[in-house]
Amino acid sequence: KDNVALYGKVTTSGGTNESVITDGSNANSYWSSTSNIKEAYAIVELAGTAEIEEFNIVPYYNAAATWYTYDVSVSHDGVNWTSVAKSETKANPTKKGVTLTLDKPVHAKYIKVQGLETNHKNALFHLVEIAAFGRFIDDGLTNIALHKNVVTNIEREGYPISRATDGDMV
Repeated sequence: KDNVALYGKVTTSGGTNESVITDGSNANSYWSSTSNIKEAYAIVELAGTAEIEEFNIVPYYNAAATWYTYDVSVSHDGVNWTSVAKSETKANPTKKGVTLTLDKPVHAKYIKVQGLETNHKNALFHLVEIAAFGRFIDDGLTNIALHKNVVTNIEREGYPISRATDGDMV
């Protein structure tokens, strides 16, 4: 099984250092939300649609007696989400993180880790790493040109060239 989230594009509810979430390292670098944990999330856009069997989530682990609970959801479009796993363990995180093995694999292009609860003094969500283990699949839905830059020497009024890769088929 490969880490299909490795170097995936990360967007968050706000905060600093979000790119470390998919860098493959459990070193002591982490993302810190700017909002209360109940409003904090990190979304990973995978390179393509993947069949995922297992997640490994590593919250910040160097704060004494701090714990985090969170929900893991998946999506095909980044809009409609299905919850597939939860970590409700109120124990100190470790560098190994929490492994969440699914009963059956799921197909997804996006992964969302939503904070639920913490006892951390600032009530923020802190993540070191999001890993998802499985394999990429060819479902015919991966648009490799989506949002890529386009260069042209001709452009018609009312039809900006950026529409060529905006994903809108109309």
